[in-house]
Amino acid sequence: MGIDISERKAAELALQKSEQRYRSTLDNILEGCQLLDFDWRYLYLNDAASIQNRRPNADLLGHRMQDVWPGIEQSRVFALIRRCMEERLPFHEETEFIFPTGHRGWFDVRGQPVPEGVFLLSIDITERHEAEMALRELNESLEAKVATRTTELEAARVHAEAADRLKSAFLATMSHELRTPLNSIIGFTGILLQGLAGPLNPEQNKQLGMVRTSARHLLELINDVLDLSKIEAGQLELRATPFDLRASIERVIATVKPQTEAKGLMLTTVLPPELGAMLSDQRRVDQILLNLLNNAIKFTDQGQVTLTAEPVQDFHPAPGMQPQPAVRLSVTDTGIGIKPEDIHKLFQPFRQIDSGPTRQHEGTGLGLAICRRLTTLLGGEISAASEWSKGSTFTVILPLQAPA
Repeated sequence: MGIDISERKAAELALQKSEQRYRSTLDNILEGCQLLDFDWRYLYLNDAASIQNRRPNADLLGHRMQDVWPGIEQSRVFALIRRCMEERLPFHEETEFIFPTGHRGWFDVRGQPVPEGVFLLSIDITERHEAEMALRELNESLEAKVATRTTELEAARVHAEAADRLKSAFLATMSHELRTPLNSIIGFTGILLQGLAGPLNPEQNKQLGMVRTSARHLLELINDVLDLSKIEAGQLELRATPFDLRASIERVIATVKPQTEAKGLMLTTVLPPELGAMLSDQRRVDQILLNLLNNAIKFTDQGQVTLTAEPVQDFHPAPGMQPQPAVRLSVTDTGIGIKPEDIHKLFQPFRQIDSGPTRQHEGTGLGLAICRRLTTLLGGEISAASEWSKGSTFTVILPLQAPA
């Protein structure tokens, strides 16, 4: 009697070929593949698993995991595999594993319950993890360095500001000591030039004239430095009193007129009829106008300098403040002008645009800086507009009533 088992043999052959293809695929993938039975014995490991385990597969196949990895029961990965083995729940986690040699490795591990037990798929991420750790440590170190440097810079800033205030306070208190000798030099030189101490020959008269001119120039420079220092030290006191703005402007114009005549420049004013009383510090208003006019005359070799005044009804001194009446004072010249890239240098102390070796104009570079600070103290604002080689316009807006 015989039985036809052709179909069974064909099915067994197909199954065998399928298993071979499956095993061939697992053997050649880059991920580590491990199969454990319910007794924790290794049933299968591919080549990638051998590399990740740092030992040949022959040392593991047929052996229990606890026997070939002493102490693994206390590891995180063992707890994950046990849960998958007993509760039949898959898992996926990045975990650290300490080898018997003491070396550490990080692995991305997936566990899946299968009929034989548990199938493990793992990727060695040790290099990536170490790179992340190094980057994290670098960031923490960088943050600490930045915090330390910020603290050092803040301390340096506080120290510099304190030193600057001390310098400004020192210069502000030195006004009498600095000005008195110069005033004496100017005064006694004037006596000699008037012949009150006896006649002078032409050469002596010329030399003393140069001494007086230089002394006056030096006094102007010292006054500028002291004024700026007083402002920075908070020691400049404003005295607001009512005065006639038109009369004040006319006096300032009369003061600078000899300079324009000496250079052959035309000096004009445009003053509206309604220009009248102003409650502010007249001396500081005059100082602003004098500085702007002197600056315009200094940088103008031909043409004219024009002072224009016009009322402003709704000047806003600061955001949130009520508008108030003010006056706009503009000084326009036909001088050398200012290049667009140099505009930002204006109003900064001790900064001059022509500060190179070919510098042609004298001065400390304090005039415009003082104008800006005085304008702010008087509750106003100042601005500049210029076109290179065609001239400049400096505009000051001052409230008719200075802040208390």
